[in-house]
Amino acid sequence: MLAQFKEAEVAQHALAEKYRNCVYAVATTKGMQEAIAARADLRDNGRLALTKTESRVKKEVNDLKRVMADEVERLVAITKPVEDSIDSQIKAEEERKAAAKAERERIERERIEKHEAGIAKLRGYGERCRGQSIEALEQALGALQNLTFSDEEWQEFATKAADALATSIAQIETELEVAKQRKKDEETRIANERIAAELEAQRQELARQSAALRAQQVARTHAIVFAFPEPEPISPPLVSLVAANNAAKAQIAEAAPVVAPPAPVVANAAPVVSQATMKLGDINTRIAPLSITAAGLSELGFEPVGTEKAAKLYSLSDYPRIVEAMRNRLDALLADVAQAA
Repeated sequence: MLAQFKEAEVAQHALAEKYRNCVYAVATTKGMQEAIAARADLRDNGRLALTKTESRVKKEVNDLKRVMADEVERLVAITKPVEDSIDSQIKAEEERKAAAKAERERIERERIEKHEAGIAKLRGYGERCRGQSIEALEQALGALQNLTFSDEEWQEFATKAADALATSIAQIETELEVAKQRKKDEETRIANERIAAELEAQRQELARQSAALRAQQVARTHAIVFAFPEPEPISPPLVSLVAANNAAKAQIAEAAPVVAPPAPVVANAAPVVSQATMKLGDINTRIAPLSITAAGLSELGFEPVGTEKAAKLYSLSDYPRIVEAMRNRLDALLADVAQAA
């Protein structure tokens, strides 16, 4: 039985010497294939052949089991170092390739992440510009519009980067239009407020001028119509005005003299003044302590119907209407005084 292992020993030495100190170019496909083939030859025709023989012999010679195991171990030790040497070469190359692959994957992963981060940054410009001033939006828009995306820099991500930039530019342009409209609206509001303030100032000035003009008109009318014998205050007490008004009304209530009917008109005869008249002095006597001039009566709408020497004559039938007109003027003045108070 041991003779089989003697024969196997010769074969193991030959096999070990065949591959001893062999260094394979495992970085190449051919070298890797040769190394793998050598390892398989050493394994199959060396170690595995002996272990198979061992199993077979163990069955046949049970009492030589330990001897065979020691012998097999001794014989395996002949080729095992050579196998381990070649195996280390193979494993070293496999580890190198695995590390190189991992490095390539890392570089590719970082490259993709870098481009995706750049695209996300480009896409986010539009959102970050919301609420910015017109100057900031125009500056950002000018900067983004000058960006270009070369295939050398962005590689297969150039199109995506350009699309993301176009989206941000469109958003910024929209935001710029909104900001300009907002500024225009604000300017319009301020202009409208300024115009409103100017119009209000003009209205107040016109009101002031109108009040001054009305006061001048009242003063002028007062000077023309009512010539008081004694100087009176500019704004007489309200009680005096009421008393004067009541006195004027009492004068209206007095019965006017009966006016004689006009004489028949004779053909080709000279005109005959048939209506009763009264002098301006008579009117002032009746309305005393007030007085009025011919110009004042003319302003109230009453003209002389004749003259008697230097005296102007007025129709006696107009006296009630003269007093009524004066009363109306007094009522108007009384209303102005009450409003001013």
